[in-house]
Amino acid sequence: MSRVIRSLSCATLIALSLALPLQAQPTTSPAEPQRRRITFTEASPVSGLQEYCRRTRQSAAAFQREGTDHEYKLADESFELFVPEAARPDNPHGLLVWISPGRSNLPRDWFEVLERHKLIWICPNNAGNGRHFLVRIGLALDAVHNAKASLPIDPKRVYVAGFSGGGRVSSIVALTYPDVVTGAIPMMGCNFYRNLPAGDGKYFRGGASKPIEPIFAKTKSLPMVLVTGETDANRPQTKANFEAFQKDRFRNVSYIEVPGIGHDMPEAKWFDKALSDLDVAAATTRPSTTPARRGRSPSS
Repeated sequence: MSRVIRSLSCATLIALSLALPLQAQPTTSPAEPQRRRITFTEASPVSGLQEYCRRTRQSAAAFQREGTDHEYKLADESFELFVPEAARPDNPHGLLVWISPGRSNLPRDWFEVLERHKLIWICPNNAGNGRHFLVRIGLALDAVHNAKASLPIDPKRVYVAGFSGGGRVSSIVALTYPDVVTGAIPMMGCNFYRNLPAGDGKYFRGGASKPIEPIFAKTKSLPMVLVTGETDANRPQTKANFEAFQKDRFRNVSYIEVPGIGHDMPEAKWFDKALSDLDVAAATTRPSTTPARRGRSPSS
């Protein structure tokens, strides 16, 4: 992937975001969360095509023969950043990298949940479903790399999450880069590393690649919370994925099925629940594969 360096460094931009009220973007309401748009100049050392292919035993040449859709210039990209006022060097916060299927935004009351959980939020502005999955993965990794270098980040709480197609990409990040992120919340979309039976001779396409050892060994202990809706079209696959994670002895994967919704963003209380479950799993080494108490279990 080609990279272009801008004269104003990432560290300078983020330092300004911490020193000043986050008012670079006009708000539409006093309750609108204050965010800053930033750019980065330094790519993550693991965000390139060659590294992805090394980790997944795939051919870089095969991707290159398909064209250049997997390439991007980091200096041409931008990110939305939300830093809670309480985040300081003496009060480090976790990091939540959000991968959106489209617009880089969250429901307004979700930002209140982020503040309660002491989480900084960052989201690529142009990483929706229309872009190559390697670009979306690369931007998420670049976000982690630069945020950790310049913000008061708790390295034990570096999470990746997303909705729908973004949820699927977040699951690939979790499977492939467990040395970069410490937990994941694939929401209303999740991929697995092999095809799974779907009944009537059909199957759910895996959509992810099994990483090499010892990466896979680390992946199997990575906390993940799979979130779906009672009538979400992706629910059957998410349920099948969860059961396959259990069968393959993943130690820290849990499942939340939100009653009464389909393929939609759940209420803030369910986002809060998912973050709470993830924090508990990330803070302990004991297994966490029991379905969530609230909502529906996969056996329902």
